[in-house]
Amino acid sequence: MAEKVDTIVHGGRVVTATQEYEASIAIHGERIVALGPADMLPPAERSIDASGKYVLPGAIDCHIHLGPDYDDWTTGPIAAAHAGLTTLVGFGLYDDQACEPLPDAIRRLRAEVARQSVLDFGFHMILGHQPYILDGIPEAVRLGVTSFKLFMTYKKRPNRMCSDGFICRAMERIAAHGGLTQLHFENGEVLDCPEE
Repeated sequence: MAEKVDTIVHGGRVVTATQEYEASIAIHGERIVALGPADMLPPAERSIDASGKYVLPGAIDCHIHLGPDYDDWTTGPIAAAHAGLTTLVGFGLYDDQACEPLPDAIRRLRAEVARQSVLDFGFHMILGHQPYILDGIPEAVRLGVTSFKLFMTYKKRPNRMCSDGFICRAMERIAAHGGLTQLHFENGEVLDCPEE
């Protein structure tokens, strides 16, 4: 443990994935380096009194919609931070009209969001029914994007609804590289069936 730490959070109830208890937290850099009674922790540059409060290591919202059609990546993360969130994982889109490769879209989105967000962030990339997009999955995973969403509905939105064959090929490619597939599964043909 460091001889001196940056911050001690004391007086609160620490909440972990499995339990809740009273403890103080020593933080050095951006990491929690120790938990325990305040008098057992090293001295700190800064002390935060969390008496009467819960102390969480960081809450993650992994299903958000931020971007041009929703709240933006400035106001959304500020609101989320006020709610105690530290990380947001939103749905990312590539420019399908320009046939933007998946890795290029990830780099572009990261640069755009980094200029706006006050929180850590990540992306689930939405894959449309365009076979070329599957070629970018290995590099997307290397770039840290391991979650991909496909839609079985929204037939009226260009390239959004994926065929069963495309979904199968995408899932095989994603699984081969250690990724995770999310399916928005509804029967698009039935939902968009014209009335007689």
